[in-house]
Amino acid sequence: MNPILRRLLVLFVCVACCVQLFPSALAADQESEEEVPAAQNISRYSTLTECVGINRNVIFDGVTGYGAGTWGDARFTVEHEQCIGSIYMIFHYGYGPYEVVNNDTGEVAVVGQGQFLHDFLDMQELFGTCPRSVTVKMSSGSAFINEIIIYTPGRVPDKVQKWEMPKDGETDLILFSAHADDEHLFFAGILPYYGTELGYQVQVVYLTDHRNYTPERVHELLNGLWAVGIRTYPVIGKFYDFHLRNLWATYKQYAELGQPKEEMLGYILEQIRRFKPKVVVTHDFKGEYGHGMHMAMADTVAKALEISNDPEQYPQLAETYGLWDVPKAYFHLYPENEIILDWDQPLESFGGKTAYQISIQYGFQQHYSQIESYEWYYKGYSTAASIPLYNPCRYGLYRSTVGKDVEKNDFFENVTTYAQDRAAEEARLAEEARLAEEARLAEEARLKAEEEARRQAEEQARLEAEKKAKAEAEARARAEEEARILREKKQRTGTVLLVSAALAAAVGIPLLLRFRAKKRS
Repeated sequence: MNPILRRLLVLFVCVACCVQLFPSALAADQESEEEVPAAQNISRYSTLTECVGINRNVIFDGVTGYGAGTWGDARFTVEHEQCIGSIYMIFHYGYGPYEVVNNDTGEVAVVGQGQFLHDFLDMQELFGTCPRSVTVKMSSGSAFINEIIIYTPGRVPDKVQKWEMPKDGETDLILFSAHADDEHLFFAGILPYYGTELGYQVQVVYLTDHRNYTPERVHELLNGLWAVGIRTYPVIGKFYDFHLRNLWATYKQYAELGQPKEEMLGYILEQIRRFKPKVVVTHDFKGEYGHGMHMAMADTVAKALEISNDPEQYPQLAETYGLWDVPKAYFHLYPENEIILDWDQPLESFGGKTAYQISIQYGFQQHYSQIESYEWYYKGYSTAASIPLYNPCRYGLYRSTVGKDVEKNDFFENVTTYAQDRAAEEARLAEEARLAEEARLAEEARLKAEEEARRQAEEQARLEAEKKAKAEAEARARAEEEARILREKKQRTGTVLLVSAALAAAVGIPLLLRFRAKKRS
């Protein structure tokens, strides 16, 4: 077959997975979404009233395997009598920001800041309502678009990817993967278990976007991550994809292509300082089956781990993101401090399937272009533990700031996640608040007791003062009464004397006069 035709065929087949129904990663989400009516694809039934700088015959043809570039002041307007619930943009290259206009109200929303290749625009989230007419303006220059799909309000198909922005400074685990598909093969189990079953914040970082060979693999990459439950948009490097079986030769090839190893080290170091992971996981130093890019990734990650907390190394990155010393780093098949992960236990999030099954049956199967070349790795092996070559369960603790593993079955032994840290901080603050409230209540009770004691003392003093005053008043009253009685007694005595004197005078004087009269006679 003509190589160009073959490439186009592969591109069509792999990107067509954007419209296939992915198995749901979360059973709970399925149950809640079943209550919401299914959204309808109205791309063919919505009225395209304006289409400037866009090839409508290519971008609205229902085929995601190829697209076309825009030109000029590109924009399109769609209308529907029922209203527009969402628009799903599938870009060939990352694009943004751009604008969405609610023509019913004139409100404008800026979207595409993450430059997602698969960008879901929810009208309800953007405008709080579902407009009948929407205009999308390509306001950051020319874009290359594969397809645009319009939906009514409701539950969109599982294949529609609603990516979340990476969590700077709050990432629990970074998986450094050289290629799109390594994350489901040699790292099988990690993403469905830690990223979905446990709900840890997992960031996948790739070395290459494969575009020097073919553009379809970045779409396979996104489809594979989405299929295993990852919702945080990956970081996709732009280093060339090639296969050499020697680390030195790989670095030499990159240098000749204008991508020296210092640039690669800066790229890896940036992700460590940006995301500040609790755990880092990456390739075998020997490159698993001897792939030079795997070796380069492992070697570069190891170097980055040693300098990530050094302000003298790549100072601009240190100024932008700060420094970070990764608590734990694991390398695939590293022979020292070995741990063994169990990827063969059923996961509740996937209806009882194992993490290994999810990685192989859901994740890797989205990499259509690679199945024929790499199915040897897992074919014939129903469990992760049974894989004889480059087993995905075996890792070694390469570097740790929190001590060695004892249980040796969990990347996060001796390490807490950011969510756990937040919960612990919330619990600490809650405990502090509780103790502060107890102290406040105790102080309030003390003050109340002191106030009550003061009140009682004042009341006692008042009562004693009243008693004393009463006693003094009673004493004064008695004294006054005694004085009154004494005065009255004296008055009576005086009166008696006066009366007696008067009587005496009344009787005595006449007697005296008679006596004198007798004497003269």
